[in-house]
Formats: sequence, C-alpha cells, structure tokens
Amino acid sequence: MIWIIGFGAFLRQAGMASGTDFGGMISEQMEHVRWDGLNWHDLIFPIFIFLAGASWPFSLDGQRAKGVPEGRIFLRIVKRFILLFLLGLLTSGIMRFDFVHLRYMSVLGRIACAWFVAALTLFFCGPRKTIIVAAIVFCSYWLALTFLPGIIQPGCDQWAMMTNLVVLFEKWAMPYHFNNWGGEGVLSAFGGASGCAYIGVFAGLMLKRKDWAEEKKSQMLAVFSVELAAAASIASLVCPCVKNMWSPTFVLMAGAIGTALLSLFHWLIDVKGWTAWSFFFRVVGMNAITIYVLRCFVDLKYTSRGLFRGFINMAPDHWTDPAITAGTFVIAWCLLYFLYRKKIFLKV
Repeated sequence: MIWIIGFGAFLRQAGMASGTDFGGMISEQMEHVRWDGLNWHDLIFPIFIFLAGASWPFSLDGQRAKGVPEGRIFLRIVKRFILLFLLGLLTSGIMRFDFVHLRYMSVLGRIACAWFVAALTLFFCGPRKTIIVAAIVFCSYWLALTFLPGIIQPGCDQWAMMTNLVVLFEKWAMPYHFNNWGGEGVLSAFGGASGCAYIGVFAGLMLKRKDWAEEKKSQMLAVFSVELAAAASIASLVCPCVKNMWSPTFVLMAGAIGTALLSLFHWLIDVKGWTAWSFFFRVVGMNAITIYVLRCFVDLKYTSRGLFRGFINMAPDHWTDPAITAGTFVIAWCLLYFLYRKKIFLKV
C-alpha cells in the first residue's frame, strides 16, 4: 500500500526527473510491463492477494477457537466476498450509473474473487485436501489457457495479447466489460489470481505450525520460495510470464517473491525481534483498504499543492511533480497515523 499511495509514483517521477540511467531504471520498475515480463510494480497486486491468503488460516482457526459456529463462519466468508466486490464497484465508479462503461472486475473485486476461492477451499476441505484442490484448479487453468484458444480460434497464438483465453472468454461472456476491463478478466480472477491466494494460504499454514520453532518457519518459507521459483523457471519454458493473463508462470514467480519476503520479515521480526523499524509500515498496513478506497474519492494532490505550495515552488520545474507526489504521500501517511492513534480501523 505504501507504493500505491504515492511512494511508487514518487520514485517513477523522481527517476525521470533525475535524467540518469539509474533513475530511468527505477522509473521503469514503477510501471507495469506492456505484456510479458515482470517489473516490481507488477508484484504489488499479487502479493496483496498472497497476504490475504496468508492471513486466512489465522482468522479461520481463531474463529473456531472462539466457538463460532461453522455456518456463521461460512456466512462471514460470503459477506466479506460481497463487501469487497461492492467496494471495488464503488471505486470503479458505479455511482455514476454508467453501467456500459463500468469496470466490473476491479482491483478489490479481483482480491475478493481470488480470496473467496481459497478461503472456501480451506474451510470445507482442510489443509491437506486444499493442496489437492489448489493443484487441480491451477493445472486446469493452465491446460485451458494452453489448449482451448486453439479450439475456439484455430491457428491462433494462445499467449498473444488479443487471442489468449482470458480475452476470448471476456469478449464472449462480457462484451461491454471487455471494452473497459483494463486488461484483466473474470476468468483469470478465479483461475489465475486464486493461485496467489492458495500460495498465501500454504505460507500461512506453515507459519501456524506449533511443532516448528520460529527460526524453522523462516527457513521452510525460504525453501518453499525457492521451490516456487524453480517451478516458475520450468514453467517459463512453455508459458510466458504475463500479469494480464495471470499466467501460471506469473503466479508462481509472484508467489515465490511474496513467500521470500514473508520469510525475510518473519525472520527479522519473529526470530530476531527487530520490530521498531516496522512501525512506519504498520500504520499503513492496519488501514490498507481504508486508504485505497479514500484515494479514489479524495484528491490528495490538490491538498498537497495547497499545503506544501512553498516547498513545491522551491523545486526546479522538472521536480515539481515529484514534490507534489511526495506531499501526497506525507498527507496520506499522517491521515493513517491519526486513525492508528485513535484505533480506528476499517475491517472487511
């Protein structure tokens, strides 16, 4: 969320303003790749879904430990899915009532769909069977991407931008949505993005193991990350890494990086006990959905221009945009800090 609320945009603008090769490289990493490949900016979304999956085993076991009936837990899963999806529609502009041009599969909507699939699987199947179900869903999606486009449109390139299964399905099932979808469709939300949520669930289950010492958990997460990276390398031989399709290679690589980061931070915080440095990040993480929704409706750049006008005017012309964005980031963090101090948290 720190990257989303302004830090990523600041690095992109500052990199361009610097006029250096290093700055250009940083700036490029803050943009999505056009099609195949992987930049840092492409990892934000899947790691968000990964973390939603990783937190679910803790939430599920916590509810069961409190004696919450299974039926109520199921209703909470459905309720969370519906609320996230509705929040996604709200940020996409549903209140404009322009339903023809509305982007139905929003960022929050995709998180809702991917998490919903993984959450229901763990709820009904338990940890061991979840591995089997996840493998079936993931492999079925992979096979469908590989072979169905050739059946639907003989001779087409199944990994190309306009002839892959995600696009073909969107054109057929939701033609209006296809015109406004932003590159990611309904099919990839349930088939591809759910893979990131499943990987997160497995990471969460590893963190919950009571028979492992904390240091071993960090080590096993690191091993899991290496295994995922190896699988992604093998998959890349027959399947490109494409975020817009949430291709198997992309899901495996994003999962590997997400797991590696989780291993690192678990080692720093739970093993070494180094926690003070994380306060800056906790302030944002505790109200991630709050600031994501708020930034869609409140023009923080306008506030930044007004509040920091003196500092902005002092900057050279080509540094004006980075200065405004830096102010936007400061305002967003201070707002979240206020909510943090008042213990006001939006939970869905």
